[in-house]
Amino acid sequence: MRLLIAGGGTGGHLFPGVAIAEELRAREPGAAVRFVGTRRGIEARVLPELGWELSLIEVSGLKTVGALGALRGLLRLPRALWQARRILREFQPDAVIGVGGYASGPVVLMARIAGVPTAICEQNSIPGLTNKILGRMVRAVFVSFDGTRRFFQPAKTVMSGNPVRRGLVQKLLDASAATPSAASLATLNAVSPAAGSGDASAASRRLPNHCARS
Repeated sequence: MRLLIAGGGTGGHLFPGVAIAEELRAREPGAAVRFVGTRRGIEARVLPELGWELSLIEVSGLKTVGALGALRGLLRLPRALWQARRILREFQPDAVIGVGGYASGPVVLMARIAGVPTAICEQNSIPGLTNKILGRMVRAVFVSFDGTRRFFQPAKTVMSGNPVRRGLVQKLLDASAATPSAASLATLNAVSPAAGSGDASAASRRLPNHCARS
């Protein structure tokens, strides 16, 4: 499988994408995974350190950035769409997942136009502008909170929880086993409802499965 993961900017957007990539690679060692982000986002520093392939596009926000910032974002959009199209043609993904952030918009949109199966992950209880728009065109929307369903079409919304990296889940399990104190158990329980339990989060398992079927 060839999976393109678009988005980032902050850890809240990026690391669920990394969790999805790790789970797919664990299940399919030969799977090709590439991220798409921006030079200004956390992904430009973190992903090379983690060993993941990253392509960059030039895009910025349109909301809560002031009139000048919105104008700058609009002017960058045509180039960002062209860059996204070029990446899609080069990488030839089987599926594209947007994890939120500025970079996800152009990539998921161009993938949809190209007929590539698409999905988005919404980690927050209230989706941002990008995911609200993309939610209308993608095949599936994975949410972390039941209340988030109301923002998207019910037929395409999946209550998956928030993908969590295997390493973090394992550290919590190890800490709980070594020191079964109330504090460590409370930490584990706080993460488990959204993240799932066992060797990886439920969300990390279900998203690759869904894309493989699409």
